[in-house]
Order: sequence, then C-alpha cells, then structure tokens
Amino acid sequence: MNFDEFFYSNLLQSINKNLSFKIKQIGNKNDVLNKLVDINENKIDSAFVIIDRDYEGLTCTIPFQNRIIRTYGYSWENDFWTEELCYDVINQMSPLKSAGDNFKEKIKRSKYRAAKIGLLDAAGQTAGFPFIPKNKKTYGFSIHPKNSFPISKQEVIRILKLAKEKNFLSCPIFKSVITEGKKSPSERLIQGHAWEYIVTVIISHHYKINTGAKSCPNDIIKNTAMSLWKTNPSRYLSQACITHFQKELFTATS
Repeated sequence: MNFDEFFYSNLLQSINKNLSFKIKQIGNKNDVLNKLVDINENKIDSAFVIIDRDYEGLTCTIPFQNRIIRTYGYSWENDFWTEELCYDVINQMSPLKSAGDNFKEKIKRSKYRAAKIGLLDAAGQTAGFPFIPKNKKTYGFSIHPKNSFPISKQEVIRILKLAKEKNFLSCPIFKSVITEGKKSPSERLIQGHAWEYIVTVIISHHYKINTGAKSCPNDIIKNTAMSLWKTNPSRYLSQACITHFQKELFTATS
C-alpha cells in the first residue's frame, strides 16, 4: 500500500466506520476522471473516485458529478501534513524540549509564505507563465530550516518582481485569481509535494540538532507520521477538513 492509499483508506474509515473501503490507485487525474465517466455511465453504485483539488476555482474547474471526492487542500499531502502532526512527529522522533515553540513557529511561518508564493504561481499559470520552475530538489524556492523564517521574505519578493517584470499585476485575469485566492485557506494554495518538502526539511533539521545525527531519511519521517496518524486521524485533521470529507463522502455514496 502506497502513501496515497494509506491516507485515503484510514481517512474514509475514520469518517464513516459503518462502511468498508478498498482503495486502488489507477493513474493520473485524467485517468481518474475517465474512470468516473465509466462509473456513472455504467451505474456502478459501489464505486467512486478521489482526486486532488489542485487549484480548483483559480486555474481549473472540476465538473460536479456524483461519485467523486475532492481533497480539502490542494492535494492529500496538504490534508495529511498538518501543524499538529508535524509537531507530534518531531516529538516522537526526538523531544523538542525548549525548542518546541520555535519549531511550531517555523511551520506556521513557512505555511504563510509558501501560500503567498503558491498564489502568485497560480495566477502566473493563467498567463502560461508559472513563476516557480519546479524540480525535485527545491520545488522552485529556497528553504533554510535553521532560520526563524525558513522561507525568507526575499523569496516572496523575488516572485513578485517577476510578476511586475511581466506586467501581470495590471492583467484583469491575474488580479482576479489573486483576489479569489486570498479567500482560500493556505492548504489550497500550496502544492502538496512542495508542502511535504517544506515540513520534512524542517523536521529533519530539528531532528539532527536534537540528536546529533548527520542525516534523517525521509522514509523515517514519513513512517513515523503514518504510524501516528493511523492511531487517530481526527486528531490531526482540521474541523473544516473533516466537515468537507463528510459531505463529499455522503454525496459520493448516496
């Protein structure tokens, strides 16, 4: 079972303990939407699909249909890696002691600034110009976990300058995306893999400081997170997220 299947299996079971679920990953978003068409056309009442919300309402629209569940945040990683889970993970791996408050603030500050960058990037995508070229190493922006603000203000300013250079700030569509995005919670503005990258880098940094270890493999962080999350998913999900999935599951199974 991969991480996606683990998350959804435990999430849905916690939302409705009276139902049993079998989760199977079938491909990319287009594959999932094609499967949704098949489910609806053939009236397969026992099946539904789950997809990432992505930038729904900002750069894309997902047609409303029965038998579909959307994530609360941009993707499942945003719903999984909550501030509370991050805090429990580092405490499980290496008690924070007096550094606890500093760790919490780093997560909160990173979330705030990553959301600003994500919103600018989403607006840039509407003009065919995403501002943060992504790769598996940096996800398009720098993060320095030893700093009180792991994502610097300069990183946000750098993206904003690019928007000004492209004359996007006066573009009605660009401005509309920014206006709408400001109404969204941070979880819907930060791309999921980027958010996971941010929190694991911060957790890894604090683990090495607290233990003197030279490395902290991501698999250890993820497995610790999965173990904690499985014991009590509702502890780590926000109330808004729980309510969202309750409604989505009801619609998908009605």
